[in-house]
Amino acid sequence: MLKMIWKIGFLIGIVLFFFSFVCRGQTKKNWSLEDCINYAIDNNIQVKQAKLGIDLARQNLLQSKANSLPRVNANVSHSYNFGRTVDQFTNDFITQKVQSNNFSMSGSVILFNGLRNRNSIKQNRHDLLASQWDSDRMLNDITLAIANNFMQILFNQELVAISENQVALSNEQRKVTSKLVQAGTLARGSLLDVEAQLAQDELGLLELNNQLEMSYLTLMQLLDL
Repeated sequence: MLKMIWKIGFLIGIVLFFFSFVCRGQTKKNWSLEDCINYAIDNNIQVKQAKLGIDLARQNLLQSKANSLPRVNANVSHSYNFGRTVDQFTNDFITQKVQSNNFSMSGSVILFNGLRNRNSIKQNRHDLLASQWDSDRMLNDITLAIANNFMQILFNQELVAISENQVALSNEQRKVTSKLVQAGTLARGSLLDVEAQLAQDELGLLELNNQLEMSYLTLMQLLDL
């Protein structure tokens, strides 16, 4: 059972280490909390979507304002007629080339449509403010999540360091106990107890390393690396 746990933990560690190595190799090797936050602001998909929402709301507001302005349309056309045709100016049949130019211009202005345009502008202005608030909230949430995960990484690093020291102490204790057993000072059962404790400490170190790699993975997901 213990060997199976070791194998599973080892495979998970290899996968996470490879993924972590690839991602870190594409960017800076050491990340500060400020680096993580700045990178997330520039690259996180949710943050980008929030910014696009602001741009869309701003364009809708501009469009609603433009809808209340007067509209002017102008058209210009120039035509040629060859062969036997009717002169549109004299109504006679002619066989020469006839040129004609047409110019037109029209305009319209909305005098009153039940305050529809005004209410539409007001609605789009509120939508823009809501989009800006949503973007700010998203930035705050992402920043808080990154800060929490960054602190979790530091905490897991400390736990791994403590566990490594414990494994080193247990290993030294195993060496000392082995010599005492060989000298006949202690029973062999004492050595088995120490070896069992060493195996437990090594398993705990493996689990803590996995937790550390998972916290790295979670941070990379927040950064969209």
